[in-house]
Amino acid sequence: MKSIRVVAAIIKDKDKILATKRSYGEYKGGWEFPGGKIEEGEDKKTALIREIKEELNANIEIDSHFATIDYTYPNFHMIMDCYICNIDDFVINEEIHDEAKWLTKDELDSVYLTSTNLLEILNKVKLNEVLPKEIGASLKELKKEEAEDKTFTKSEEFNIFGGIAQDTTKVSKINNKEHRELPKDKFNILDLTKNTKQIGYKLSLETAIENIKKALDKVIIPEELPVYMATEETSLEPKKINVFNINPEKEIEEAMLNKETKINLFKLNLKENSNAISFTNSVFYDNQNKTLPIGQDLSTKILVDVNKLKLKVKNKSKFKIIEFENSQDDFSKVAIKTVQVTEYDTDIEDKK
Repeated sequence: MKSIRVVAAIIKDKDKILATKRSYGEYKGGWEFPGGKIEEGEDKKTALIREIKEELNANIEIDSHFATIDYTYPNFHMIMDCYICNIDDFVINEEIHDEAKWLTKDELDSVYLTSTNLLEILNKVKLNEVLPKEIGASLKELKKEEAEDKTFTKSEEFNIFGGIAQDTTKVSKINNKEHRELPKDKFNILDLTKNTKQIGYKLSLETAIENIKKALDKVIIPEELPVYMATEETSLEPKKINVFNINPEKEIEEAMLNKETKINLFKLNLKENSNAISFTNSVFYDNQNKTLPIGQDLSTKILVDVNKLKLKVKNKSKFKIIEFENSQDDFSKVAIKTVQVTEYDTDIEDKK
């Protein structure tokens, strides 16, 4: 299998990161960090400076090495070195990229909210089906949850991104890879305080929903991918914020925790260039120290914009799962659940 070495620039502007849209080749339409192949006789930094000059007609200042990504595609193996870079201004080479977009921290923070217990209230607000008492109950529960986690004071020190300042020197691990990053905090993301009222909370949720939409508009998957959702609902609601799983076993295991005896498992066969965002490590942690391991180590979930897809039923099937209350005791209580599987082929809606 062919192996290539490439370099990429992570170009930051305050809380934003530059992404460019490829205008040619097999992955045309995909969003990526600008960069390219290392030519014979070049070192990595020289290659990156040259590539950015060619692609963006700009000079960059390379700050630090961020990560090395080792990944095998169907037809080739890639090793990519990513560098944190600074840039003053740029002009896109349209033969390489159609356009460029800045991915914001607010968008990534809002995607994180879909991984929490706020997904239900976010969807009710998005569909305009939420009642004032539901907003009140959700806000009350969120404040209670936060109070159990930390004590609020009248004067709190905030970091540059608006979160409460914490010790950034503490070393944590993800799959035995060390980092010094802070986990995201949904209370701070929603900019809530002890005095936040229902209207303020609802406005924060609406802002998060807009950020999620913007993020989904920017990100596409580079290849075909089957995804799964296990739910009590009997049908998919395309206008919802829909979170799927790339691992069907894990999705069913999670659904087995519910009391219902029937599980509806929806499988979507996503096509290349479908709008979707994987729950990578950066969804769950801020990366201010640039030490967060690259990858999808914490979750196999993926956010999918079903509203941009045409769904066609491909197959329906059914099976049963038998689960013992005590796996070590053959005479313990047994739970029998029926799993109704509906598989869909998908097409991407014509944006016109």
